[in-house]
Amino acid sequence: NQVLLAVGLQQSLRVADEQRPYGYGFEVYVWAMISGVSTFILGAGASVYHGVSCLLAPHEIDSLPTALGVLLAAGVLEGYTLSVAWHEMQVEARKAEMTPLQYLSRGTDPLNPAVLLEDSVAV
Repeated sequence: NQVLLAVGLQQSLRVADEQRPYGYGFEVYVWAMISGVSTFILGAGASVYHGVSCLLAPHEIDSLPTALGVLLAAGVLEGYTLSVAWHEMQVEARKAEMTPLQYLSRGTDPLNPAVLLEDSVAV
């Protein structure tokens, strides 16, 4: 999803032309929406598939320590990415002279809040 956000940022930096005299600046919002919706759809689809398959063919956990270790490692990695996203949003909020909460709801750049919210859902 960060790739989609990067594509949106790249597209929004193009200069205005005859076809779009006001420029491409709003493309970043479209790509942020596509990223968010795709995260929701893929996550929901994977969850439903896994839930239904486990209900139809239940099995015992082979190794509880391995399962907990994988879950812990995923939590640590996702927590790290969340802390990086939070730090970046704080930096951008300071630049805009806003609190992080104000920047989250009223900031002009949708990328940092999108990444922060996406990472917070993952944790």
